[in-house]
Amino acid sequence: MQKITYEKISDKFLDGGISISPEDDFSSINIDKNEIIKLFEKNGAILFRDFDFSPQNILEFTNSFTEKYSRDADRRNTRFDKKNIRDVDLGTDAHTLHSEGSYSPVSPEIIWFYCNIPPKEGGETILCDGMKLWNQLSTSTKAFFLAEPLLFDIEIETGAIRKGKDNQPWISNTPGSSGHINWKKGVLKFTQLQYAVRKTRFGNSLAFSNHLLAELGKDNQIKNKHMMTASRKKIPLKIMNEIKEKSELLTYNHCWKTRDLVMVDNVRFMHGRRSFKKGIKRDIVIIQTERASFAYGQTSRKIIEN
Repeated sequence: MQKITYEKISDKFLDGGISISPEDDFSSINIDKNEIIKLFEKNGAILFRDFDFSPQNILEFTNSFTEKYSRDADRRNTRFDKKNIRDVDLGTDAHTLHSEGSYSPVSPEIIWFYCNIPPKEGGETILCDGMKLWNQLSTSTKAFFLAEPLLFDIEIETGAIRKGKDNQPWISNTPGSSGHINWKKGVLKFTQLQYAVRKTRFGNSLAFSNHLLAELGKDNQIKNKHMMTASRKKIPLKIMNEIKEKSELLTYNHCWKTRDLVMVDNVRFMHGRRSFKKGIKRDIVIIQTERASFAYGQTSRKIIEN
């Protein structure tokens, strides 16, 4: 019987997160799938460390928890000859906290990060528990984001150009989307409304998990000049400062080790990265589960707000 060690990741998370490792280094993982689901539902972030994950077998593991993978951004190269494994964004600069795809009609339920080569210095992946952040925001800030969603102007190249066709209305199955396709240019343009606060796997518990802190110029699909509400008003500076200050206090820096695999609830958590110096090798890949193979919201609990 495989002996497993369970440890808390950080007190900055509401439930601490959970780190799982075998007593024997680089052992094959032998944990019941339902046990992992329970741990994920409760903690929202799981670090699998010192198991024998490799570029060749990580999808065998993530397949067990995935009904459908997301179509990742084309700017990210595929890796290991597998279309569902991609590079993280290239470069060495920092990336501020955000929930993956939270500006789009469909965002992943789970994101997975795998470490092929850890950086020797810097380049930590950062995580912030949106449930704990929401609990610590002021009442006035909560009221602001519950009253009105954020608005994003999105432009996506479809690659489909049709001569003689003009703009055609575009219909999405996701509420909050409206726009059109320009067939002459092969471009889809639409506005997307998304609340900054989202329902989590814990029944009525909420998480502040969104794209609010992201640098808009780093994603060429978002055409906003600044972050705004549905009524196209800027977010008040006082509110932005509160979010930045409180999220930074709750941000955990994950220092990578070779073969680390991190499973993150993308609805609950925000992520990003610290900068690192040019010339330092850092090879982290991402896998995005659009829809999990286990029911969403099947767990309920009462969260006592701070």
